[in-house]
Amino acid sequence: MNRFRFVTVGGSVSTGSTPLIDMLREYTELKVVEGEFRPGDYLYELAANFYKGLRVNTATFNELKQHAVNYGDRPTLPLSVYYKILIRLPGPVVNMLNRHVSDMSRLMFAKRGYEKRVPGYKAATGMLFERLADLDSRLDKLSREQRTTVLTECLEQFFDMVSTSYVNKNTGQIPVFDQMVNPNKLFSKPGEMIMARLLPTVAIIVVTRDVRDQYCDMIRKGKKRYHQLEPAERVDRYINEYNRRYGDMHRQLKDLPENVLHVRFEDLIFHYQDTKKRVEEFLGIQEHRSPRKHFDPLFAAKNTMLYRKHENREEIAKIEQSMGQWLYPFESVTVKSEVPGTVRIGES
Repeated sequence: MNRFRFVTVGGSVSTGSTPLIDMLREYTELKVVEGEFRPGDYLYELAANFYKGLRVNTATFNELKQHAVNYGDRPTLPLSVYYKILIRLPGPVVNMLNRHVSDMSRLMFAKRGYEKRVPGYKAATGMLFERLADLDSRLDKLSREQRTTVLTECLEQFFDMVSTSYVNKNTGQIPVFDQMVNPNKLFSKPGEMIMARLLPTVAIIVVTRDVRDQYCDMIRKGKKRYHQLEPAERVDRYINEYNRRYGDMHRQLKDLPENVLHVRFEDLIFHYQDTKKRVEEFLGIQEHRSPRKHFDPLFAAKNTMLYRKHENREEIAKIEQSMGQWLYPFESVTVKSEVPGTVRIGES
């Protein structure tokens, strides 16, 4: 029996949430919404404040509403070209131009065009903010329990409206969203699992990865312009950002709500059957339509232990020293094929 009405899979940059999404495509009971869907990004600040009984000033509320609605639109061609050029400029130039752009991250999200992929997104967003504005006007009169109930109803109605345009409820399928609940926002202050408490019918799967491989993958794919930075600068930037982020996460992973599951990317590969079973039991699903059609652990294994081929050993050593609790024990695992023989990762 399905335990949840919605599923969201999330992870930081280059942590392996997409392979897990691919595995979930193989289940008849689930329906994956194509592409990343991040409307939750603008909700964290509002939800955290309302949950705690704190008012949001009108200017901030209206700004967040406008950004949220604009997520539904594709930007004009000149804006798209401008953004693509801007993100490729050297760091100091971006910092200078950034003063003239209200919010570069939201400009990035604006290119997603949710309305085209998920018809009804803008209508659902308009409804959500109308209800949130009403909640804001009554905030002082409500207890935390009452605020929580209203917030949960608002958010579930929003996701219901979005899902209806994509998933036929007559099929009984559960919609799966990629990055709907961002782990960074979920675990960091002031969020600290508030969205999980507000969304008890949403299954939140958080994917993490060996930090050395995450770092190498980010360089390989040109994420956050790491490939343009000097080794000493980029490794320090990575450690400063992700040590704090993963520190907040690590503390809370010890006591997760019932609707949050932590999955390590490497476990999808080296402990495929056990991890698949954990996910199935967590979601309450059974029918595996086409095992390994979209995700094959043997193929995915080539994306592990990237750090062993990294040209600068000093960078890796610094990450190992600073972030040792986020290393995966590769030396103790193998990938076994269903055909005769065993593929042992790392052997020639």
